[in-house]
Amino acid sequence: MLDAPWPTATRLAALCKLLHFGLVPRPPLGEIVTQVVSAGDVPGMRVLLRTPLGWLSRTDTVRLLGGLATAGALDEALVEEAFAADRFLGNELFGDASRYGGAAQAPSPHAAAVRPYAQEVLWRLSAEAPPDDELPQFRPHGLRFALRGLDWAGEAATGERFGAAALTPDELAAYVAHLDGQPEAVRQRAFRLRRAAGDAYAVLPLLGLAPAVELFRLLEEIEGGEVVRHDRAAILAAAATAGRTAPGSCSSSCPASW
Repeated sequence: MLDAPWPTATRLAALCKLLHFGLVPRPPLGEIVTQVVSAGDVPGMRVLLRTPLGWLSRTDTVRLLGGLATAGALDEALVEEAFAADRFLGNELFGDASRYGGAAQAPSPHAAAVRPYAQEVLWRLSAEAPPDDELPQFRPHGLRFALRGLDWAGEAATGERFGAAALTPDELAAYVAHLDGQPEAVRQRAFRLRRAAGDAYAVLPLLGLAPAVELFRLLEEIEGGEVVRHDRAAILAAAATAGRTAPGSCSSSCPASW
């Protein structure tokens, strides 16, 4: 019934009857999703992701992708189709906030299994720098995205998102090593991009501000977190260390609060 290239009145009526709905244009498929995922029904999950009949919530879509990943039956084509239908799927899947798709939330239990496929889709689709609104909207992970964001010449929103890609400690070290010897403008751009990622402190030594690293980290924690008591002695010690920065070495990339 659901495995059809386009909806027909006959199929829609039969689906509504099966789901005990009156005749509605897009009956919700959540009940069927629960059944096929629980049964590990791979063909059924694939059909549900692609059927033009009925309505899948974001939660339903994520459950189907997770079920296919668990069964070892997920592929890039299915993930690309899912994001084409809902480019803000990353909000529910990875817990990401986006410009238009809502606030951040806890990631899905299926995030780790689906992410490798989603990342490959995003990497491939972004190769020709299309408008940001045509791309899956989630924050990527990995050094290759951070470096693409650093050199990005397309829409600023994409460059900012890629430039703030989540990095492991080793990847952050490699990112900093890549910046060593780059022009001042590139290093300043890297600093601005990594502020959104929370690890811009790693770039400060390349801007001649190594003594200010601890103070910067404390300021970022104070500005970005909840109102809590901070250790005054630690702040003063960090400020004293930062005060030893060479005069004139604080470039325009310094935080406005300094």
